[in-house]
Amino acid sequence: MEPNELRPGIRPDARPKLTAEAMEALAEYAGIGYFHINIPTGDIYLNHVITKLTGYEPGDIPHTSDTKFMLTFEEDRPRVFAEMAALDRGEKDEYSIQYRMRRVDGSVVSIKEHAIVLERDADGHVVRLAGLGQDMSQLIWAEEKARDMEKEVRRLAKNAAQGELADQNRLLRAANSAAAMIIGGVNQDYETVLRQAISILGESVQTDSVSIWRNREVDGRMHFFRRCHWEKTGYISDEYASVLYDSDTVFPGWREHTRQDEPILAIPRDLPDGMRDFPGIERVKSFMFIPLTLHGEFWGTVTFADYNNERLFTEDEADIMGAGTLVVASSISRNETFKKLNEARAKAMAGTKAKGEFLSRMSHEIRTPMNAIIGMTKIAEKTDDFEKVKDCLEKIDTSSEQLLDIINDVLDMSKIEADKMEIVNEPFDFADMLRHVSSVVGIKVDEKKQRLTFEQKKPFTHEVIGDRLRISQVLINLLGNANKFTPDGGAITVRISTSLDDNTNVALLIEVQDNGIGVSPDKLPGLFDSFEQADGSISRKYGGTGLGLAITKNLIELMGGKIAVESEEGKGTCFRFTIEIGWGEPLPEGSGEDQIPAGNVLAPSLGGKRLLIAEDIEINQEIVASVLEETGAELCFADNGKLAVDLFVSDPLSFDLIFMDIQMPEMDGLTATSLIRASGAPNAKTIPIVAMTANAFKEDAENSLKAGMNGHIAKPIAAKDLYGVLRKYLL
Repeated sequence: MEPNELRPGIRPDARPKLTAEAMEALAEYAGIGYFHINIPTGDIYLNHVITKLTGYEPGDIPHTSDTKFMLTFEEDRPRVFAEMAALDRGEKDEYSIQYRMRRVDGSVVSIKEHAIVLERDADGHVVRLAGLGQDMSQLIWAEEKARDMEKEVRRLAKNAAQGELADQNRLLRAANSAAAMIIGGVNQDYETVLRQAISILGESVQTDSVSIWRNREVDGRMHFFRRCHWEKTGYISDEYASVLYDSDTVFPGWREHTRQDEPILAIPRDLPDGMRDFPGIERVKSFMFIPLTLHGEFWGTVTFADYNNERLFTEDEADIMGAGTLVVASSISRNETFKKLNEARAKAMAGTKAKGEFLSRMSHEIRTPMNAIIGMTKIAEKTDDFEKVKDCLEKIDTSSEQLLDIINDVLDMSKIEADKMEIVNEPFDFADMLRHVSSVVGIKVDEKKQRLTFEQKKPFTHEVIGDRLRISQVLINLLGNANKFTPDGGAITVRISTSLDDNTNVALLIEVQDNGIGVSPDKLPGLFDSFEQADGSISRKYGGTGLGLAITKNLIELMGGKIAVESEEGKGTCFRFTIEIGWGEPLPEGSGEDQIPAGNVLAPSLGGKRLLIAEDIEINQEIVASVLEETGAELCFADNGKLAVDLFVSDPLSFDLIFMDIQMPEMDGLTATSLIRASGAPNAKTIPIVAMTANAFKEDAENSLKAGMNGHIAKPIAAKDLYGVLRKYLL
């Protein structure tokens, strides 16, 4: 036969109409696997049905010339590739073969595969091959079970009378029909097929109801619930579907019976005490209880109940019905497994989608301030207009703050997800913390001419024991959220109270309420999810990473608290959270009366003071010098830790305070601090040394303190933080 000649029986005009696209559409409609292979390149395409059979996630399966070889079970490769070789030699244009496929987890599935040649080259060799594949594992397993049941019936029939043999055959046919129903109904509603399968079993033994009970272990004890139920009358009650029953209470001897695989064939008065009290048993005249063991474990039970005749079911009925329901139980177990896999896959896909959207949003969020910083810098370079330069610098400053907020959010979420975020409970002045929060959010509140109000009926007279940094971070996040979604001229209110007024187990309650745009009810459940925002359009209109509320919730829970939200679209939102705190030492009298004064960012007057600044980067030295210029202090710079130690030791009494970078060449800041403290020079142990570094995590601050430093300021440096340190140690 010529290479491109069709075999006898194939209509010349039929093959061109069967395009790869048509085959794929037909396969999708029928729920069948479809593949398309380019033989010269090795590229292979699998639709989602056959991809699921391989065990790979979509897009993860390797696309190489060895893919087909890799997926084929080792012992079956010669047969499969002999068929493909026959196609390539032009001996035929199609093949149909059943073989085994090796899944990614090492398990094996049986595949029925039909393939045809779509294209050959000028020499007659196959270029493109397309085919359909169907999972035959379940059918093969069902056939094996059917053969086992037939063997069992033949065994029972050896000594059976003619009438008994007829009954056994009838039951066997019913069990086979039920198995065929549950295996063959893959494209129908599963619960309907399941109920039809057990109805066949119930009708075969002329009973009134059949129930399949599924086991579930809860807190180390065996329980069960009704997984599926059939009634001869057609009435189906869901009364017991969601109820968990304790196996030891209902049937104390269940372990012994299940170990021996013994059915219970009884009338209700002969049942064990627990089963005799089971709800609904009062209308049962005859009862058959069959334990089901699957993969060596007690999977559940099936019960047959007769409501009208007081009779004993036979052992033959129990044996054959047990075999039939075992097929059904295996199907349920398989369905549960696939359902869990699909749910996990859907969850993973949703998480991937959310993270993809987050990365896209993050790219936009980072590029926006970066574009402003770069653009404004270039504009400032080209102009001699002082006012224009000033305007550019202000916009650069605003964009830099925005960029820093984004970076902090991402780093915080990374630490939370890595379980590295630690909570430190230490005494602090709550009023001072509120003043800090007010000064941080005050600028943006003022820009939108909003009214920010703090309400606290009774000022705290004692120090609060808690994590000052994390509490202030939570408040700043919630107030920043309120500021963003509240229109110009709107109102934001913070209410502070405690549930107890003793020295232990104090619950701090804080509410942050605004009259902004609000959140629709359907968006509230996902409001605290990582990588998500209530609405994609929100991020486009208002900006943000979508991490702020997720971080807030995690921080509150790390502090042993809870957060809730109430919102009405168009009318505003109220976030309410509680955390456990304690009371520390009494505060100086009158210190708590003015809880929220305006933040003071004026430079302190430090004429006559001399500061040693260890900083290796020239631009950072320039920034610090600019910020400290208004203080009037004399500044002495060291380019590395070793030079800082030498400068101090050579004239220790001439310095009043040291700002110390951490990462520097020759000698880092931690080592330099330790050497200064151990130098024995006058003032060595008492001079304030403050870390001024980009190492901004809590452990970095702790390491600074362990090395002998007095404080820690994170870069980028804010003037108010720098001035606060100077006031604390020099005034």
